Amino acid sequence: MKQLADIPAPSREHQEVIRNLLVFLWREDAYKHYNVVPEAALTDDRNSAIPDIQIIDKKEEQTEVIIEISFGTGVKADREKVKQLVQQYNIQEGFVYDYKKKAWYRYYLNERGGVSEDKESPEYSDVLDVDLSEGVEL
Repeated sequence: MKQLADIPAPSREHQEVIRNLLVFLWREDAYKHYNVVPEAALTDDRNSAIPDIQIIDKKEEQTEVIIEISFGTGVKADREKVKQLVQQYNIQEGFVYDYKKKAWYRYYLNERGGVSEDKESPEYSDVLDVDLSEGVEL
């Protein structure tokens, strides 16, 4: 199968993690206050970044959380991408989930306007008040 623009097709496992997280967030009532959107551009710009999951505040119409699902060598690149997007778009939290190692990485805006990494509980979303690790394997 031909790939478009040299972007590899996501694996079945990658898509299952996204699906499981979407269902989990629905069960946790995240949809009451947020639009939870898979694989959509952050802006209307044609070259906008496309996180695997984007969680948008319904009232403010601001992306509050992004989640990237990755594994292997892609994890390092996705961690850098998420840190950059959190800073650039003023996103409260950004997560990377390595589904092969079952490891979470969490980045957030700190008081100084920079980006910090949470190494204590990287699977926990302060914005959503949920442990995302509970949603990857339903």
